Amino acid sequence: MVSWVFLLMGIHYGVGRHNFYVAPEDEILAEKYLFITQPPYPWALAFAKMSIAWMLIRLRREERVWVTVMAVMMVIAGGIGVSANAFQLSLCRPLWAVWDHSNPDAMCIDPHVAQTSINVHAGLTIITDVILSLAPVTFIVSMKQPLREKFVLAFVMGLGLVASAASIAKTFKTKDYGLTGDTLRDSVGITIWSILEMQLAITASCIPTLRQLFETLLRRAGLLSSTPYNHSLSYFRDGYMMQDEGGAAQHPSDDPGHDLDTMRRSHNVERGAVPTDTESLGSEMPIVAKPGRVHRGDGAVGTEEAA
Repeated sequence: MVSWVFLLMGIHYGVGRHNFYVAPEDEILAEKYLFITQPPYPWALAFAKMSIAWMLIRLRREERVWVTVMAVMMVIAGGIGVSANAFQLSLCRPLWAVWDHSNPDAMCIDPHVAQTSINVHAGLTIITDVILSLAPVTFIVSMKQPLREKFVLAFVMGLGLVASAASIAKTFKTKDYGLTGDTLRDSVGITIWSILEMQLAITASCIPTLRQLFETLLRRAGLLSSTPYNHSLSYFRDGYMMQDEGGAAQHPSDDPGHDLDTMRRSHNVERGAVPTDTESLGSEMPIVAKPGRVHRGDGAVGTEEAA
């Protein structure tokens, strides 16, 4: 929101127009507001990636390697935000020389050094995007669902790959920025790709919590089946479906108690661990689930009561 506010103010003063047609005082204000939109941008990406990584940790927190990899992704995302801000705030001395070029004594970073820094940040951003986008595939491939549904879910969860494509396009745009002196016009392409990358990252981070809504929309569009499937299964590793005593598979949209905590408990049951109430990350909220008979990992049959 902060970036959007200052971007709109910059557009008011001339961002997107040719510098030749913008008054000098408006050109300074336009470039100033355009610069102010940049510091919040890497943190929007960082927090979106941290949200995705934390969600993935909750699903498989018993696996040390998995947790370590996701924690490293969170640290890298935060490091990118810090280093990007440090780079942005050290472009020129004094800083206001970035948008006001009237100071002959100003000292700014060499353009080649600046481009190298941009490329490094873009590379790290793309790597983290790819890893976090492909990580959910490890759950999707093990789901007992039709291939079409797996493909749709993988596409929805893989929006980070589209964000990576936007980051690549933005990086190529920065190579030509400012070469013609028409900075306000040249900034359009970079700004569009940056906003697209940021919005896709935020969308991807929100999808897990809005999964049931997305499934409902996809089901109405005919991309997901509207009827449950019968499989000789109890709990899947990902907890996506479970079987009641009648042999009918339940879909999470039919089970009000299906959430991230249920998925983690299902993973524990398959590994032979006995789920307890103290394991719940969401223990402060009551979990309401339909009572039913479930098959435990040791072959015994138990009853799952509403918590």
